Amino acid sequence: MSVEKVFNQMPDLFRPDRALGLNATYLFICSESEEDTFQVSIEDQTISIQRGRSKKPDVIVRVKSEDWVAISENRLDGLKAYLEGKIKVEGSLALFQRFSKLFKSLHRRNSGRPLEEIISQQVTSSGGIVTGK
Repeated sequence: MSVEKVFNQMPDLFRPDRALGLNATYLFICSESEEDTFQVSIEDQTISIQRGRSKKPDVIVRVKSEDWVAISENRLDGLKAYLEGKIKVEGSLALFQRFSKLFKSLHRRNSGRPLEEIISQQVTSSGGIVTGK
């Protein structure tokens, strides 16, 4: 699966009931080119996704395309990827933690942990403070 397909599936997996009161913009930079940069905006319980950047994000996530796809498919453990520096988060870790709860699981496999669990554990272990990794 391509990283574009992962982002294209997000509207179908979006759970608006979990976005009540959330207005946030997430920027995923999945390579050095604009081609693999996606902005996800949540506002008034709706989601919009576009390539590139259009406004200042609340959270910036830097991750290689292949790593984000592997995490989305539960083939790569997100916590391990984060600890190895494969995922870098700038901005609010609390907003990043909430992001994963907004979606139904793309895949359920035993080989990896759900992203929601990984993010929750990271925020808890860091005390909600951005470490600049």
